[in-house]
Amino acid sequence: MKKFFGFNKLLASVAVLASVMIFQSCLDDDDNDYYRYALPNALITVKPVADNSFFMQLDDSTTLLPVNMKNSPYGEKEVRALVNFDPVNESSGEYDKAVHINWIDSILTKPIAGDLGDKNDEVYGTDPVDMINDCRGRLFDFAFQNHVGESQSSSFCQFVDE
Repeated sequence: MKKFFGFNKLLASVAVLASVMIFQSCLDDDDNDYYRYALPNALITVKPVADNSFFMQLDDSTTLLPVNMKNSPYGEKEVRALVNFDPVNESSGEYDKAVHINWIDSILTKPIAGDLGDKNDEVYGTDPVDMINDCRGRLFDFAFQNHVGESQSSSFCQFVDE
């Protein structure tokens, strides 16, 4: 009979230790949220102003003032960039929000192709383009259809501003 109770105590002790090790991982009080800095949380336009400072244009009506960067990382150039930022409770002056920039990285852009009127189809072609996904409201994924025929001409992509 003593062996039976000894085994139950051992089994209960192992179960308690296992549950302590398993359920402690459910606690989320260590503020270890480093993963939130890995991805961008905005697509912005870096707009330089006087004396090499800058602000960021988020959309048509929202401007951001970086509080931890005084000089534009891109000098006098206006560039599009992906950024990861945190809002802060500091004065933003004439801008909508003050932010702390965690990281910023420029993206390559091309100017919009001019509208050639009746020659658009001749110069740019008429191959269909399907927008298949709207990502964050401003970025798009495109699917191009390729019509294989006797022609071996190369294709290019331009956006036409009409």
